[in-house]
Amino acid sequence: MKKGIDVAKWQGVIDWAKVKASGIDFAILKVTNKSNKVEEAFERNYAGASAAGITIGVYRYVYAKTVDGAVAEANAIVAALNGRKVPYRVWLDMEESSIRGVGREMLTQIIRAEANVLIGAGYCVGIYCNKDWYDNVLNVSELQDFPFWIARYVANNGKMPADEYSPINLKGAKAWQYTSTGSVDGVRGNVDLDVAFEDLTVGDTTPAPAPEAPEAPTYEVGKNYTLQVELKVRTGAGTDYPAKTHSQISADAKKHDADKDGAPDKGTVVTCKEVAHVGNDIWIRTPSGWMAAYYQGNVYIK
Repeated sequence: MKKGIDVAKWQGVIDWAKVKASGIDFAILKVTNKSNKVEEAFERNYAGASAAGITIGVYRYVYAKTVDGAVAEANAIVAALNGRKVPYRVWLDMEESSIRGVGREMLTQIIRAEANVLIGAGYCVGIYCNKDWYDNVLNVSELQDFPFWIARYVANNGKMPADEYSPINLKGAKAWQYTSTGSVDGVRGNVDLDVAFEDLTVGDTTPAPAPEAPEAPTYEVGKNYTLQVELKVRTGAGTDYPAKTHSQISADAKKHDADKDGAPDKGTVVTCKEVAHVGNDIWIRTPSGWMAAYYQGNVYIK
């Protein structure tokens, strides 16, 4: 098994040469924060771990509740990496309590929306979650094309629990974060410790040119179309415009907004009142407001 750590700004300045000498094979670095800004320790950690010869992965703590939010998070990761190699993958950290209730289907859509952007930029993607989210929150059977990195601590005393607690037999599980109170030479204070059950290193991850997007659909004023995902309604055509709340959308759309977040559910039928082209994207105005029909090469309304 390969040994690893995952770190963020909380670990302070790390002596990566000492980390390498202590037997650590890989490090997974936090890359962006809740505001989609570069994690303040990322540049320092990437440079230090690279210089020490440690295999690097990155992770993003996911806050997105919609496909739009997921795409924004993924674009922020791509911008932060700026073409750099990430041979130990980009990991989507699924544990935020505020998104737990959006439902399995929406969480799958969020994961796939982020993954599609990252894969299109040339990166390989994995999913991090604890055993509770694996068992009770995520639709694991629909996400088996991604490796899972499972957090399961038991005593959380800095030591690896007995084999009976290992997630190695969980379907798709490829790595285990077994404590958050570990100790590694070169890191001050506690650090998360991980093991990989198999080599998760991917080949040359220099971002490849994004694959050609499918041909953009056409939309006609007066025709009805169906939402392929839960989708935000905005005050104007583009993500720079604010999203509307539940109280601001049409009466009909409110009937299809189960979680009352202002984003009508998948399957909602909308009428096109106007079409706007924003760069390569297509937005349509519905009775509730503007919605992204074709965005970042993905068809969200058809």
